[in-house]
Amino acid sequence: MALTLYFAMKDPEVPVWAKSVIVGALGYFIFPIDVIPDVMVPIGYTDDVGVMAAALTMVAVHVTAETKAMAAAKLAEWFD
Repeated sequence: MALTLYFAMKDPEVPVWAKSVIVGALGYFIFPIDVIPDVMVPIGYTDDVGVMAAALTMVAVHVTAETKAMAAAKLAEWFD
């Protein structure tokens, strides 16, 4: 989800309001202090996933197949 949002944010066709939502969600994801500490595995990541899912739902109309393909290619590059 994070990579999909990242590549959507880099798309010049995505409106500013959607990029603001994406920046907020990605910022929350990397912010060291959040509602549920991430050291409480797996519960600690539920708030992060919830924020990402909400952001992706809000900007879903601006996530293209190309954006999804770029995210998948980056994951393949990292983990293959």
